[in-house]
Amino acid sequence: MPGRVISVAWDCAVRCGAEQVKGNAMAQDNDTRMLLLIGLGALWVLAYGYSFSVFALTEPAGDGFVRGMNRVRAFFGWQGVAGMLAIAIWGLGRQWPKGSPARRFSVIPIGLALALMAGIFGLIVWARFAGGVK
Repeated sequence: MPGRVISVAWDCAVRCGAEQVKGNAMAQDNDTRMLLLIGLGALWVLAYGYSFSVFALTEPAGDGFVRGMNRVRAFFGWQGVAGMLAIAIWGLGRQWPKGSPARRFSVIPIGLALALMAGIFGLIVWARFAGGVK
């Protein structure tokens, strides 16, 4: 009987230790994912901010109708990079529970990208139906 108690106690200790190791591995996995989320977020901030600064600071090139399209192309190019990072951040953030700060943070980049797309689409529609110069 005492051998059975020791055996049960030993089994429990081994299982609890395995669960603790598993818990540590999961905590390390969460830390790695959080570090990746922060790193991607920092890259997104750089790409998103640089798209506006490159548009404002680049000298327009070209002649006639296409003068300055190099600025627009650079803006949309960096917005494309920021958009791809936003999708990656959103996908990574969905791994956290609903309502967690990491999950809420992961929605901000894709929300801003969608708002920018909606604004550009609205500007195009408004310009189309505004009537132009009379």
